[in-house]
Formats: sequence, C-alpha cells, structure tokens
Amino acid sequence: MKRVATLILLIALYIFPNTQAKQEASLTALSLSTEEIRQISELAGLDLLNSEFVKNGDRESKKVIAISDFYNLADFPIDSILLARIFLQTLQDSKVFMLTNAIGGNASNIDPMLDSIRSLRNNKEFSDIIPKNALIAPQYSLSGRISSELKELGTKTLVQYTIILNITNLKNGLIEWNYVDLMKKVYEGKIPNNLSTQTRYGLICNGRIKTDMTIKEACELAIAEIWEGSFRDIPKNAMSHIAQYAKKACELDSAFGCRAVGASYRYGVGEKQDFTKAMEFYKKACQNQDGNACYNVALLYQNAQGVKQDFNMASSYAHQSCHTNFEAGCELFKRLEMLVQQDELDERGHELERRCEQKVGLSCGNLAFYYYHGINGASRNPIKAAFLFQKGCDLNDVNSCYQLGLWYVQGLGGMLKDSKIAANLMEKACEGIKIKQNCDKTLPIDKCEVNFDFLRSNACFSLGGIYEHGGVHLDKDTQKALKFYKKSCDLNLKNSCVAYDNLKESLK
Repeated sequence: MKRVATLILLIALYIFPNTQAKQEASLTALSLSTEEIRQISELAGLDLLNSEFVKNGDRESKKVIAISDFYNLADFPIDSILLARIFLQTLQDSKVFMLTNAIGGNASNIDPMLDSIRSLRNNKEFSDIIPKNALIAPQYSLSGRISSELKELGTKTLVQYTIILNITNLKNGLIEWNYVDLMKKVYEGKIPNNLSTQTRYGLICNGRIKTDMTIKEACELAIAEIWEGSFRDIPKNAMSHIAQYAKKACELDSAFGCRAVGASYRYGVGEKQDFTKAMEFYKKACQNQDGNACYNVALLYQNAQGVKQDFNMASSYAHQSCHTNFEAGCELFKRLEMLVQQDELDERGHELERRCEQKVGLSCGNLAFYYYHGINGASRNPIKAAFLFQKGCDLNDVNSCYQLGLWYVQGLGGMLKDSKIAANLMEKACEGIKIKQNCDKTLPIDKCEVNFDFLRSNACFSLGGIYEHGGVHLDKDTQKALKFYKKSCDLNLKNSCVAYDNLKESLK
C-alpha cells in the first residue's frame, strides 16, 4: 500500500509541475539581478559625483550623510538594501562624504552600542569617556525606492522598474540631488495569478521569515512601504497585502496599524467600504495617541460617515488630534468651533435651518448667505457658510455649487485657492444638475424653477472664464472656454455671447 501511494505521488509530481518552482522561476526572471543592482548603483554614483551638489560644494570639509529608508514597492522581491550598500561604497570611496550611524533608517546597519552610549553618557563613571555632544549629527540623508509597472504584451509580460534615489538637506528639507533610473525586463509568459509579491517586511509580518525584528515592527514597515501617499492610490496588487499587514499590526497594539485598518475600510482598499468599521479602528488608534487617527474620527463625525452628524463630537476629537501636535487637527478644531457656535436666527433663518436638515439643498444655500453676511441673527461666519454651500451642492442645489466654486477661485471661507476644484463645482452647476433634482422639496415661495436657468447660465459663464484664464492647479483650455461660453450664451446670458465672440476672434 505504501509503494502504491509513493507511485501515485510520483505520477502526480510528473503530471502537475511544481507550482512553487514555477513561481520561483518567474520571480528570478522578473527580479533585478545582483549585477543589475550593481550597475544601477554605479551609474547613480557617477551621476552624484558629477552633480552640481558635489562639484559646487565645499571640497575641504566632508559632507556627513545618514542612511535613511530604502523601500522596495515593486511587484517582485528585490534587494533594495544591497542597492543602498553598493551605492554607499561609492560615497565612501569618493572622499567627499562621511557616513554616520548616529541615526538611520532600514538601510542602515546601526550598531546597537550606540544606544548603550546614549544611556551611559549620564553615568558618572563613563561621562568623561563618552561625553554629550560627541556624536556627529548628519547634514544630509540618503533615501531610495524601487517601484514597478506590469504590462502584458501578447504572450509576454513587460516589467518596467523605476529606481529613485534622493539626498535631502536635513537642515532645510530641500532635495540636493535626485536620481531616476528606468530598467525594463521581459518575461516569456504571463504572470501566475497566485504569484507572491510580498516584500521582505511583509513576509516577516506574516511569519514566513524568522528574524530578530519584532512582528509588530515588520508589519508597520510593510505598511509604510505600500502607503506612501494617498490610501486611495495604493496599487491593486498591494491592496489585499496592506489590509492583512494592518490587521496584524493592529492586533499587536500598533496605533499606526489600527489607523491603516481604518483607512482600508474608509476607502474600500483591501476591504469592502464600511464607515462604521473605519470609525471603530480609527478610534482604537486615537486611544493610542495617534493624532492622525483622531483627526479622521473628527472628519467622520463632521461628514456623517458611519455615524450621525455631530459637530460637538467632531470638535472633541479634533481637539484630541491637536493635543498630539497634529497640525491638521488644530486647523479642523478651529473650523469646527466656528461651526458649533450658537446664533439667534430670525424666524426665516430657523425655517431655512429646518429645511436644510430635511435635505433641501436650496435652503442650505440660502442659509449660507445669512452666515456669510452676518444677517438676521446669524454671526458672520464664512467657515459655516462654506460648509452650508458644500451641503447644498451635495444636495444638488445649482446656486450652492456655483457660489462654492467662486469661493474656491478666490480662497474664501478658510479654503485654499484651487481653480481645479472650482471648475468641477462650476461644471456640476452648469450641466450636471437637472431642474427636478434642484427643485425637489422646494416651496413656491423659493421660485426655484424660475431662477434655475439664470443660475446655470452664470455658472457656465464663470466656468468659461476659469478655463480661458487658467488658475491654481488648472491650465488654460480655450476649447473648453468656448464650449461653456456658448452654453451660457444659449441660456440667454449676453455677457457670455460677447466673451464667446471675443475669444473666438482672438484664436484666429
């Protein structure tokens, strides 16, 4: 019986090739080899030594540089630390730089004795041998990252690697030297769907690799490798990984990990979007003094995401965020304090407030004018006015979208100038809202239907002007300008007809 089982196993292995071996072959073919990493490092070294940063610097005194983090964000395992070490050898050989381990990131083999030295400096027995101020602080920091992009070309797979190295001035934060290299590799076949693309930190986090590093630290570093900017921009191939690492880190009482789980649920990255669960994990991180998480709890309360809208609770969490020195939390706290202040509105104001709460967009927009001008019992409060315009626009009120767009152009209501956001709001007012949506639940006294086309025409006209002249975060686009001037002209706004003719004439 045992021989039969062995024979069946041998037949199975012959008929079904070893999947793991196939995956390893795929990884080897698509990863950067040691020789390729060496080539990249050497080219980067030559670029640095011939850069203005080195040539125009003080050649008499050496530049002290610390080794920061080198992240591999590519789809395949690559020895990013080897890239760092080979490049650092170039720096040492140049006689221009001195390397320090006084502080460092994941690419630095920091001697554990340094921590001992820091503690012994306060010991009388060692204070003369290891005095304070003896460690030399770095002036610059070296960091790097590797990312990749996959493309299928028929039966082949193309991988394009992007390697970025930076040297940052630690005194002023400016980048002194920046190097970008591209490398392409072609694989004869398609990438297996179940091919593991986890980084070394991810594998440690999952217990696949055993090291002296704690699981919590590995999971946090694995999250940081993937989550470099906006959570919504995380590559699809990394979505399930980051949710997995975040949950593991959160289980180990990592505030950063819990915040990442919250973001995963909030934006639907690696998990189905669920604001209630997002709130749960953000609160857990906030309890561990994570100011960013407290800030996000405040936003969820402000925007009624997963909970009933509650400005007082939002203000409380924003205050907690500010208490941890998280600057965005302080700014949000100031805005929320202005939102929660009580006013003695007149009868009409109370009616508008009630109807706005009943989701009548026009009423929200009309109430916004009370707070902008400080009339009829409302204090002058541009921040509250901007909030009400946003609420009215979300409820498809043409005038609210139009006014809010104007405010973004001018930077009113505590908002930064942003013509791109303004254009999006204006476009919604110009052609993205139907009369039935705009006038839903309104009263005859509002004259909503009567004013609808007039407001649309003004929004289209303003949108034409934005595209004709461009602005913050928005380039000029004369074709779009003509389109919206024409739309406004067709809605009988004479100024738009003149603007359309003048622009068309100037383009001849």
